[in-house]
Amino acid sequence: MKKEGTQKGISPKKLRQKKISEIIQSEDFYTHSSIIEELNQQGIQSTQATISRDLRSLNLNEKEKNQPYKISEEAIQELHKYELESMMKEISPTFYEKVSYCYLKTKEGKASGYAFHLQKAFPGIIIDLTIGIDNLVMLINLNAATKDFFAFLENN
Repeated sequence: MKKEGTQKGISPKKLRQKKISEIIQSEDFYTHSSIIEELNQQGIQSTQATISRDLRSLNLNEKEKNQPYKISEEAIQELHKYELESMMKEISPTFYEKVSYCYLKTKEGKASGYAFHLQKAFPGIIIDLTIGIDNLVMLINLNAATKDFFAFLENN
């Protein structure tokens, strides 16, 4: 028997609930036993009582007779928040609270050259660039010392 919770950082309960929400969104399920059968096919063993609790937790405990289970938008959002929290704990992404953007028009074919030199001349200020044929869109970290950067752009 395959053990539940085999994905790194996910509790067996959250993994099971994630799988339940995925399968309910992918096709129609009318009974607990059909959900259990699908979970079993995916290597997750469960009981009717556990599935019943999971469905309540996912706000799926009430449905009209002869209608499939449908997951609420609120439950989907909560699952996504949980996934984001797990990802953020694992990866520790960088968060920039104060960001601005600048648009720079160049001659055709010159934008990538500008992008390269701007990133090298002002590291820590330019977070990201989108390069067009004749333009750049820059995301600027306003938490960094940007005075020289903006002065350079204005004076050239």
